[in-house]
Amino acid sequence: MGGEDAASPAQRLRCIAGVIASLALGGAAMGMTSPLVAFSLKKLGVSATVIGANSAMQAVALLALVFALPALLRKLGAVRAIYAGLALWAGGVLLMSAFSGPGPWLGLRLFLSVGFGIHWIVGEAWINAAATERNRGRVIGTYVTLAALGFAAGPVILDVTGFEGVLPFAVAAAIVAAAAAPLILMPKVASPQMPEATDNFANVARIAPVAMAMGLIAGFCDVTLAAMFPVYGLDIGLTTDNTIGLLVAFLVGTAVLQWPLGWLTEHVRPNLLAIACSLLVIAAALVMPHLARWPAALAVVMFLWGGAQIGFYTLGLVELGVRFKFGELVGANTVFAFLYGVGALTGPLAGGAAMDAWGPNGLPVILAAAAGLLLLLAVTAPLRRGSQPA
Repeated sequence: MGGEDAASPAQRLRCIAGVIASLALGGAAMGMTSPLVAFSLKKLGVSATVIGANSAMQAVALLALVFALPALLRKLGAVRAIYAGLALWAGGVLLMSAFSGPGPWLGLRLFLSVGFGIHWIVGEAWINAAATERNRGRVIGTYVTLAALGFAAGPVILDVTGFEGVLPFAVAAAIVAAAAAPLILMPKVASPQMPEATDNFANVARIAPVAMAMGLIAGFCDVTLAAMFPVYGLDIGLTTDNTIGLLVAFLVGTAVLQWPLGWLTEHVRPNLLAIACSLLVIAAALVMPHLARWPAALAVVMFLWGGAQIGFYTLGLVELGVRFKFGELVGANTVFAFLYGVGALTGPLAGGAAMDAWGPNGLPVILAAAAGLLLLLAVTAPLRRGSQPA
């Protein structure tokens, strides 16, 4: 619907709950799809380069949506656009089971990534639009927590379905379809207004440079650590069990610490939180090489690291809700999501190159450097509270 004032507090809460539930289900489906595609292509004997190109289709889809999404939303509205995105996503996953191979899957990955991107971007903007200044931090923290848990559930479901045959694709598509159910049940209020024209990339970055940098660095660090830490752990002499346990500690910190961080955004200056998260990531990266003999201490570091690192994403989303007007959230969130995708695409490449050049400790060095850039920007271009009405 058109305006923010149309929603009562109870309607806002139902709206927020519905969208978060939908995005959590979407996270579970994507948590299944990514490893399923990578494993299936690997089994076909496809090179790592081709597998990487398939994964890159997500960033390509997000780039396309930077230019195409506002017009699509003006034509369909938020709810119908999300339904269309879910249909594209589910259809793409099902078609993968019928047309296997690196060629068809390249196009289908782009196809389903467009649908995923619509659901993700519009859903996040919707949550921000339905939140108020009084509860935005807690709402965003709750969303990031449940989305992370949803994504983590994806591989667990895949472990049950297996990687063979139609079943894993059918289950993933069914979960995508199920993501529409919470939207059907919630009140049609607090839908983000559509911008009159496509938000200019440079203009969005000018208005909220630190928020955009947070999206980029969150994608860069989060995906790099998840992709390269298993290699790092084995290279520094950790057992496989210890390495997996440390990744679990990281993911638990990612989920558990977002609500407290969101609560803090309502009471502490946001630039101080950005600085604190950056310093924590830098400190964790620098001490990690010295804790290989003490896995328990390293687990505590990984727990805090996970919370601070995905905290970049939480803080960035909160800042979007503060800095952009009600009708501008979709455009701003599109750019934010695209930058996250760019970071996710370039981070593992940079992390791998750093480890090749400097040995295993190249991984914490490159992650500390990325957090250092964000720290510099947070200090020189502080986040400021906007004037958006609650």
